[in-house]
Amino acid sequence: TDGEFAWGGAARTAFLELLDANPDAKRRAAAQIYLGLLAAQVGDDRDAITRLDAGLQDRNAERDLIATARLARAGIHYRAKRFDAAATDLRAVRADAPAHLRAQGELLNLRVGLELVDTVQARESWNALLRNPQSERLLDSIRVLAAVTSTVFSPRSADLMLAAAASAPWRAAARDSLLMVRAELALLTGDTAQAIASAQRIAARSSGPLADAVRVRVAEWKLARASSTEQLADVRAELLPALANNRARALIQAIKTVDVLMEHARATGQPLGIFAAGELARDDLGAPGLAASLFLAYADIAPQSTWAPKAVLAAIAVQPATEQQLQGRLESYRDNPYMAVLRGESVDTEFTLAEQKLTTALQPLLAEATLAAQTRENTVGRAVAVIDSIRIAARADSTRAACGVMLDSLGVRGIRADSMRMACLRGDHARVTALVKIDTLLLRDSTKAKVDTLNRSFRRDTIATR
Repeated sequence: TDGEFAWGGAARTAFLELLDANPDAKRRAAAQIYLGLLAAQVGDDRDAITRLDAGLQDRNAERDLIATARLARAGIHYRAKRFDAAATDLRAVRADAPAHLRAQGELLNLRVGLELVDTVQARESWNALLRNPQSERLLDSIRVLAAVTSTVFSPRSADLMLAAAASAPWRAAARDSLLMVRAELALLTGDTAQAIASAQRIAARSSGPLADAVRVRVAEWKLARASSTEQLADVRAELLPALANNRARALIQAIKTVDVLMEHARATGQPLGIFAAGELARDDLGAPGLAASLFLAYADIAPQSTWAPKAVLAAIAVQPATEQQLQGRLESYRDNPYMAVLRGESVDTEFTLAEQKLTTALQPLLAEATLAAQTRENTVGRAVAVIDSIRIAARADSTRAACGVMLDSLGVRGIRADSMRMACLRGDHARVTALVKIDTLLLRDSTKAKVDTLNRSFRRDTIATR
């Protein structure tokens, strides 16, 4: 902004005046480095290098400032493709810089390794990043570079380089965020089962938006593999605990709508609901295998309909590998307007009329199914509310025990009660846990009673949804 440029100009003037007026070597070195940093900020790399070189020649500058100068100079060398020069500065940062600057240095060192397609350098940088507590501050960049590592080398290589993520000295949420990247990499290697299992473990030990987002991702992976409507029940079960997530709610709504459309087709003998379900599976669920099976099911049930070849073409579009297999079926529809259009023939009137009729038939069918699915969704909402109540009850009871206000209900007396109160005042929850005996909790655990009652209610609601 203009304000930043004004500040930069004022700072530059001040540092230039300091160079002219101050004979102190330490301050002069610092002034040169700051001038170099300012020049780098505005893109004057030549002046930046000159200033930074001058400042680094004098070792009187402070350690943090020297490391910052080396990082800035390494960045300039990196952008200019002078990788050897950048590596020299980065080695110095790795050897003698505070943790937060070492983290930035390793991030740049990793970029150099990726540019050079140097497996050893990339692996060393990943190990250093994942051992540094300060690297957590760079999580967004780390996640991006994980994807780049997968592209430059391979998903398998990237997964191996991220092996230390499980023990990174970061907060659990940040660590799990990177472990989800590993799960994505496992998916890219073709190990979908491992990806799903890893993600489900993360969701189980996480809470809030992260857990919800992970469950949605697992559901999307399952949908991508789904080939029959029977598999949607498992996907729906995966999504129910994540109902606070907008995407989860949208997927559940689409699943229920598919169910309604299929029920309508079975009940009325009108197969067009299967075609509509195929479009939902393709467009809303992101389930190409399921969509293809539904489109082909419609073509099988209504082979003489105008839209049968459209359904076959839709199946090929979502699963191109089936084109050769389905080519024979398309040949039987040679006189159909959809096939004529595919051949480039002019049949505008017939084609337009077929599309209009399809739209006229599908729109009310889909509207009714969506409304019916929304009614069912209310029941699902009640079931999820019960699940949330269980969580809240368990969390509240646990908190009261940890903070000492349940001492009376637990039957804790005397010295043990005093010790628990003191541990709570100190925030020593480990000590509180050690003092709470299992046999005491079994006598007066109100959470279990609440969970049992809510479980019975939940089972009733669940049965109602089915």
